[in-house]
Amino acid sequence: MSDLVVVGGGPAGLAAATAASDAGLATLLVDENGRLGGQYYRQPRGDGASAVMDRSSRSGASAIAALRESGARAMPAATAYGAAPGRVEIDERGEQRTIDSALLVATGATERVVPLPGWTLPGVVTCGAAQSLVKMHGEPVGRRVLVAGSGPFLLPVAAALIRAGAEVAGVLEAQRLGRRAIAAACSSPDVLREAAGHLWALAAARVRLRAGWAVFEIREGTRGLRAEIGRLDREGRRVPGETASVDCDAVCLSDGFVPSVELAELAGASLRFQPRSRTWGVAADPVSGATTAGRVWAAGACAEPWSGARLSAAAGQAAGLAAAREIAGGAADPPAAGREERLSRRLSLAFPTRPAWYERTSDDVVVCRCENVTAGEIRDAARRAPDVSAVKRATRAGMGLCQGRTCQAAVAELTAAAGGLPIESVGRFTSRSPLRPTSLEILAAGAMPNAG
Repeated sequence: MSDLVVVGGGPAGLAAATAASDAGLATLLVDENGRLGGQYYRQPRGDGASAVMDRSSRSGASAIAALRESGARAMPAATAYGAAPGRVEIDERGEQRTIDSALLVATGATERVVPLPGWTLPGVVTCGAAQSLVKMHGEPVGRRVLVAGSGPFLLPVAAALIRAGAEVAGVLEAQRLGRRAIAAACSSPDVLREAAGHLWALAAARVRLRAGWAVFEIREGTRGLRAEIGRLDREGRRVPGETASVDCDAVCLSDGFVPSVELAELAGASLRFQPRSRTWGVAADPVSGATTAGRVWAAGACAEPWSGARLSAAAGQAAGLAAAREIAGGAADPPAAGREERLSRRLSLAFPTRPAWYERTSDDVVVCRCENVTAGEIRDAARRAPDVSAVKRATRAGMGLCQGRTCQAAVAELTAAAGGLPIESVGRFTSRSPLRPTSLEILAAGAMPNAG
């Protein structure tokens, strides 16, 4: 039996499960990856990865060790595919488990990528995928790599590629960095030192960081890929005339993060629109992580996409203690919000999502890769009915294996622009179980739940 199920094995989930278990709860941590750690704490596999192991991986090893010492039970390689108030449904290596328990959601976020011509070509990957390859196996995604998008995530990815032996052809930051980015970095001495280290790595490798630049098109070249890049104005629109070409064999893209809210929504938690990131996060109390659903807490990037590892861990600890206090009583009060929360707010100001970015998404660009739906089809459907659910029914965008996690943000942006509406008014895809591809055998077994 479990008093609390924590879903997500990244910084927030590890801290939450450790705190709850230390406070006396029978705690189960569920993560779909074979190894705990999530994206930021991702652990190496083999000597090649260990050779380029960074501070984040070492911090993750310490957090995983603390979890084990707390007595919390870990269930890796298990997928929480569904939930309802007071219940979570899990596929554990092909075995179905329905667990009646309080729930703490630490499901993180999905990378946002603005679809642009050529983004589906081989060699074009997300920054997160490139970082995972380096962290787990010590291998760069290519010999000569271009890193582009928006947000502080670009710098550690570029630095990791350099450590792994890649030549970084450049780093393109869509925002025109200024006082807000400086204020964000200065919010935390640790973040400032980390950013300085990444910038030093870029400078030592003679990698150019271009602020206010973006990729507009990627084509197949004679030696791999050719990226057409150009300058953006302050609103994120292309500045005519200021363009260049970059030859490379891989392009890494990342334009921010979209909170993974589906499990919390199925469990009854309400969502909150976040205007800076132009997306929805779990509506969680900033101190305790409590949601609008009884005995459901949320922590980390699923509630705040710019939370970062430090704030996620602090929020996870606070939510774990709050859960223990409500379920068992006697747990210590959660720590007060501090410097890392200020950092999150300032990052959201420094790196807002710009709707003009999606002007790069021409009508022939495939937006929903699962169902092969183009931007033109989405815009046509949105002009008839500017609502993402109606667009989904008309085009099948978001009906594929990923259930819209990759394309939902783009569908919403294109729908809002086509209808001339605020993005918060066009809705979002409805969360439905199963949240991940799940066998009929597992679903049938879930119709006769067994308490775990």
